[in-house]
Amino acid sequence: MTDVYDMILRELHAAECCHVDRFPPFYNCSIGAHLLNIHNKKQHVYFVGRRIEDLRNHIMFVAPPGGEKTFWQEQYLRGAQALLKNTEVDHVMKGAMTEAGFVGTKRFEGGKTLEKPGICRRHIEAIIGVEEFSAITNMLSQEHSKALDPAMLGALDSGWVYKDLAAGPIAYETFITLWVGTQPARFDLRGGMARRVMFIYFIPTPADLKQIKLARRKAKNKRFNPVQTDRIRMELKRLKKAVGGIQKVTFDSAVYRFYDKHKFVHWEEQLYDHMLMGYMVMRGKFDHELYVSIDETSKELLIKEAHYRDTIRRGSEYAEVILILRENDGTIGEFRLMDELLTFGKDWKQSRTLINELIRIKALKRVNGTIELAKQLRGEKKR
Repeated sequence: MTDVYDMILRELHAAECCHVDRFPPFYNCSIGAHLLNIHNKKQHVYFVGRRIEDLRNHIMFVAPPGGEKTFWQEQYLRGAQALLKNTEVDHVMKGAMTEAGFVGTKRFEGGKTLEKPGICRRHIEAIIGVEEFSAITNMLSQEHSKALDPAMLGALDSGWVYKDLAAGPIAYETFITLWVGTQPARFDLRGGMARRVMFIYFIPTPADLKQIKLARRKAKNKRFNPVQTDRIRMELKRLKKAVGGIQKVTFDSAVYRFYDKHKFVHWEEQLYDHMLMGYMVMRGKFDHELYVSIDETSKELLIKEAHYRDTIRRGSEYAEVILILRENDGTIGEFRLMDELLTFGKDWKQSRTLINELIRIKALKRVNGTIELAKQLRGEKKR
């Protein structure tokens, strides 16, 4: 099989896109996992604990305004350049979404029961991109996670959607994969939903912002290559068909040695398994058996994902503040810090709250009108 993973990255590099090796690999893995999941749910190839495993990797891209969230969704899902266009991989992109629009609803009208199917049912095998989806953000946030919508959780976790309404129940199975963008918040990664989601975390440093600015200038008048794009689309069609021939999934023991070496927690190994499966599919490394091994590129992706999750556990909003402190050698004037946080969409009131909370937990300290980073946080802890 052709290495579609590499083909996509080469086309994006040729178009002078920024951060090609940083973010698109996760979308590529998600596509591979999506294709494999549909095959597995229909043909029952891969089981865990007697259950048919759900193999999807949803993506939550956490970044401030202007942090490339929409840009990468559009490269795959919307417009003439969309890589999934004409590939037989159903896809759709929305600017916003409600819970009812996602899972569907029923109501009484004129003595009749009317059902309005949600996007999970109308596009039952699609990759769905949503630029901002507050309901999903709330499901994963510490402030709202106790009030999960069971139907939404089911759609994204097992694929089974159940919802009891006054006008009657809704029940169906969906195979959608969700890509969503959101701004930094306090997320709770302990729940089942978080084990299905790959997090991409991006708080741009001054160097990142400069790189984005220069890349944008270079990309002017850079059209997508129709020949190369069509070739990618053709290979994605072939890939989808080839995945249908997989009869067995086996893991190399080197995968588990890598997990143990980096002390990945057992409840997140499932996510990493699915990432690796998607990676192997997109690289075309399978025939009737998908033998899941690990190479230097996939090792790097796993470590990145683990780092993103560690950062979010510590508090993605806090990370914005800490990043600015690190960029200023650990010390900055308080008002200047609040001004720099405006870049991340934080007004002064929000910034003051974050700073005070970090001071309370002793991550920062206030000294004569300046804010200083605690010594133990000055260096970045690496896995």
